[in-house]
Amino acid sequence: EGRLAVILLRDAVLAGALLALFGLLSREAGPRIAGVSVLLLGLFPVFSWTTQTFLTHSVLAFLCAVLVTGAMLRLMRAPSRPAALTLGVLLGLGTLSKLNFVLWPLALVLAALLLPEWRTRLRPGLLALALLPAGLLVAPYALWAALNPAIAGGSLDSLGLARDGGLEAAADGLLALAQALAAFGGLAALGLIPVALIARRAAPDPARTELRPLARLLLMALVCTVLLIGFAVLAGGVTNLRERWFLPVGWALAPWLAIRLWPALEQRGQRALMVLGGGAWAVGLAAFAMLPLVDPGRAMTDFRPLAERVGAWQAAGLPVLVDDAITGGNLRLAAPGLDLHLADPGRWPSRSFLLVMEGQGACPQRIAQADQVFVPRGDEREPFRLCVIGAG
Repeated sequence: EGRLAVILLRDAVLAGALLALFGLLSREAGPRIAGVSVLLLGLFPVFSWTTQTFLTHSVLAFLCAVLVTGAMLRLMRAPSRPAALTLGVLLGLGTLSKLNFVLWPLALVLAALLLPEWRTRLRPGLLALALLPAGLLVAPYALWAALNPAIAGGSLDSLGLARDGGLEAAADGLLALAQALAAFGGLAALGLIPVALIARRAAPDPARTELRPLARLLLMALVCTVLLIGFAVLAGGVTNLRERWFLPVGWALAPWLAIRLWPALEQRGQRALMVLGGGAWAVGLAAFAMLPLVDPGRAMTDFRPLAERVGAWQAAGLPVLVDDAITGGNLRLAAPGLDLHLADPGRWPSRSFLLVMEGQGACPQRIAQADQVFVPRGDEREPFRLCVIGAG
């Protein structure tokens, strides 16, 4: 238990994803392009930096997306029932890892349908068979979500769903999508454009022609992903998107870039490409080591003072609700004996209770008493509001 265990698990999953990507591309495009693809991921801050700081489920979804891509290619090239069942198991595991994973297999199928060289390899019957193990794996979660919609949908607020919709919400959503895409790939573009311009090969490489179908499939899947997200933005009133949410799909940019650039570059250009990608990973790892000195973050926040105050209120007989799962998790780490529940504003307890809120915002109505606690966060102090609500 504890942060070290989570970090070790997360890094093992990340290493597995990178090795899986190398293995997939070694089989499809050769070891050189496979190695360059893994290195080029370092040019995307969401991989070389964000994965090192606080991501867990997105990294797991990244691993599942790579494995699903390999299983999908295998099914299209050598159709069989075992291959379909393997794909289905991976689809189910990916869906359980994080729901935005679902965008990638959908985009892969759409891309294959749109490209003639891949469309003929699709087997609808085997794809339908793959849905069987996927459905069996996801069914328990789907049932739980149906029975607990408030908890299951608790993170939907992060999408900034617009209640009224309309043109303003659509414009905000499309702008958020453009900003997230720019944040995801902007640094990579700045680094790769000069390399592509200064060191191009004079004669075309035959390997580039052989890899065009794979490159087109990856690119079309990326385009389909953006279109699917754009449709969700317009249809669902989404106004907030974060670049890290693209991690289970955006990884395909690296192999596409490697396939397009590597055969077209002279030797010095290829060397520059490897140094650029490897250097980005090295910078990210070095910066991660310095992170506690720059931004303490949640990992350096001492929740013990808040846990002590909450424990005192609980000892007085009050149920304790928290308005945020992260706050509740950290309180549990600081004081494992606390009995905490996630607040649901539509279902307040019938008797008096303590509500723990992050920040200095106003307490809800029916206040009997209010309290405030500051917890140390590096050199700063983070405020939390404690509200005793009810008649007691």
